[in-house]
Amino acid sequence: MSTVLEETLFTINGNHYSHRELNTMYDFFTQTQWDVIDQALDCYAQSKPYEGAEEDTHQVRDVMYELLRAAY
Repeated sequence: MSTVLEETLFTINGNHYSHRELNTMYDFFTQTQWDVIDQALDCYAQSKPYEGAEEDTHQVRDVMYELLRAAY
């Protein structure tokens, strides 16, 4: 008799990912590179290149943090 283990899926941006997939995406960048991305989002939002840029960068950051929290 075999036991099937159910894999936990995480939903990010309306898509379902396994823990392993999220770890792979997280590993695309080093922690220093993630920090640079985060700081670049701040600079971009503060430059206000268009109306709504702050909200758009906030949404990007939310998704990025969802990935970071779910990985490992």
